[in-house]
Amino acid sequence: MLAGIASVAIGGCELSVAGPGAVYAAFHKPDPRSKAYVLLRRHDCLAANSEFSELLATEPNDAQAISGKAEALVCLQKYDDAISEYSRAIQLDPKWFDYLGRGVAYKAKGDQTQAIRNFEAGIAIAPAIPALYVYRGAVLSARGDASGASADFEKVSSLISDSRGGFNRYGWALATSSVSAYRDGPVAIQYATRACELSSWKNANELDTLAAAYAEAGQFKEAIQWQTTALEIGGNIDRDDFGARLAMYRKQEPFRSADAFAGFF
Repeated sequence: MLAGIASVAIGGCELSVAGPGAVYAAFHKPDPRSKAYVLLRRHDCLAANSEFSELLATEPNDAQAISGKAEALVCLQKYDDAISEYSRAIQLDPKWFDYLGRGVAYKAKGDQTQAIRNFEAGIAIAPAIPALYVYRGAVLSARGDASGASADFEKVSSLISDSRGGFNRYGWALATSSVSAYRDGPVAIQYATRACELSSWKNANELDTLAAAYAEAGQFKEAIQWQTTALEIGGNIDRDDFGARLAMYRKQEPFRSADAFAGFF
């Protein structure tokens, strides 16, 4: 989730989102948190954590910097510390993306109950954010609640207007994120499969995503099959990239993308 940054204008401010964390900055004004978020985007999470720590030494109640530090800690797989920092940010200024991040940290720890509670708290604040349903559905699926997981999948479908591109982006993010806490192979297969269905199984990019999802799930035979099919279909693709992924799957190695989470926001 650290990989992509999306920006939208909100009133007189610019909101930049890197994973679940956010930085608010007035237009044309330098933001002291910018360097730290650039480091997150580059996946230099140790340096980002240090940068946020320095900022917080002088501004200990900066909720956005606390959120960014929490995000860096998730990247570093320090989940207990991340949960503590997200809790601080929420206490100061509760935002949906902090509940999302804290929920993902709990999911990574195997605490499904707390993960669901956090996703639901985020939904209460921002009921139109698909990522909250994506991850709640993933936890519900893991705990055997097929009905609840299906309802969340359909909710995401309605929020993204059953878009082939939307399903493909979610599948790619769940399969290839550089941050392990945000990956989920079985759920990635579900989203990538829907994208392939919506393209009648004739688009190489959707098949490429499906192959990456199977690789993340450890099902390399299927990953090789679909990546080979993607190359056979071809079209407007980078054959070198597709071929390199096929070679990885043949060595039973999953693919990691620096830009995997950009589609979530």
